[in-house]
Amino acid sequence: MSELELGEKGVESVSEADVERALEQLTVTQTDGSQKVDVWTGVLSVIKSVQRSSLGSGKTYLSAGVFTDDQLLLLTDHNNRRLVLVDETYTFVEEFKLDGKPTDITRGNEPGQFFVALRDDGILRCTFNNGQITMLSRMTSPTGAWGIAFLDSTRVVGTEKCICVLGADGQDIRSMSKSGSDTYVALSKKENSLYHKDGNTIIGRHMNGVETFRYADSTLVYPIGLDLDQDGNVYVCGRNSKNIHLVSKDGFRDRVLLAKLVSITNPYAIVVNSTRQEIVVTSSQEDTAFEVYRFCDNK
Repeated sequence: MSELELGEKGVESVSEADVERALEQLTVTQTDGSQKVDVWTGVLSVIKSVQRSSLGSGKTYLSAGVFTDDQLLLLTDHNNRRLVLVDETYTFVEEFKLDGKPTDITRGNEPGQFFVALRDDGILRCTFNNGQITMLSRMTSPTGAWGIAFLDSTRVVGTEKCICVLGADGQDIRSMSKSGSDTYVALSKKENSLYHKDGNTIIGRHMNGVETFRYADSTLVYPIGLDLDQDGNVYVCGRNSKNIHLVSKDGFRDRVLLAKLVSITNPYAIVVNSTRQEIVVTSSQEDTAFEVYRFCDNK
């Protein structure tokens, strides 16, 4: 009913059927993948908080994650030496035990292919098909490998002291020193770009190593988790500042997406689902293992 109709007829009663229809329309508006929300003006609303007690093991340390083609989520549980699989509703499905403590997981170049970093125990090459993980081989990696990313035949590894760019044969192409602790990396094939942290600064580079920008803000302290959306925007967790920042692919634009989370005190990893415009934020071993947020129009 329009405002004009209300003005002419006065206040009218609303039936339960009217309410149900309105809710159905609202649901379609929020979840329709064709109606994208502008991440620079939209707001993040929490849609689910998942407790560690629901994930089938002891004290979880969810250090990274990646979405599969069928919208399932694979998370690395560093403490419990496993991968955790949750479904599209973010409900625990299964765990896959590993020979080592996983720190990061990333897609490979082939369908269903993934790579899992095990810090000082190399990198696992595996496939995920029909709900099952198959371990294919173990690759060598630089000492203290934490974050990993693949771009065609190039492998990028983040350690405590440097960013290592490796060729298909695992040989070092270039190494870029950095400060700070263990480091995640993010690659954009579309932009041919690499992103990582250096202390409290986020750095953007061309794949040839040349810096394109440095982003630093007093409200971003101890950046840790890092991921990209389909437009190349950079999402980063501030572990000590307890917030989430968004930085454009060229570093010219930024905003604090979340000044604080709902029930997570120290955010750790961040995983972006561009298809559904949702982000998953894990905690640093808190009772809440992870929270899921969805972009909504700011109206």
